[in-house]
Amino acid sequence: MGLISADLVQFLHAGHSLLVGSRDGARRSEATRAVAIVVGDDRTHVTLYLPDAAGARTLANLAVAPVIAVACSAAVDLRSVQLKGVVVAQRPARDDERAVVEAYRERFASHLTVVGMARGLTRRLRVWPCHAVEIEMRELFDQSPGPGAGGPLPGAAS
Repeated sequence: MGLISADLVQFLHAGHSLLVGSRDGARRSEATRAVAIVVGDDRTHVTLYLPDAAGARTLANLAVAPVIAVACSAAVDLRSVQLKGVVVAQRPARDDERAVVEAYRERFASHLTVVGMARGLTRRLRVWPCHAVEIEMRELFDQSPGPGAGGPLPGAAS
């Protein structure tokens, strides 16, 4: 089994908010929104999807400094996790991946309706075209509010 538990796979695929942190060659940080994530069968690698326009700076950063942090947060209860890893590849997303990206956006829209955001607003998010970023996860952290915030996720060791 890999680093990512079955419960965490389900959480990551649920359609929650995805924020990505990267840095450029001068170590200046940058953040952007990812539009989907897919956990690999080995549960150590993930594919993160970044929209071409909004993610251009992040993609450039990752080409120079291939370290990445991904925060996945639920709007309803603020359960949050942070994944840290190393980018092993990036490429334009394939046409057959578009349905995965658009389905993630729909799940994200459903979550946001619970906190009062109109589904139509979320559907306006530009998710295509995008790039697929393949990441080898190295560390997982609990970022949910409460006494365990910032600590490693239980059972996260491979």
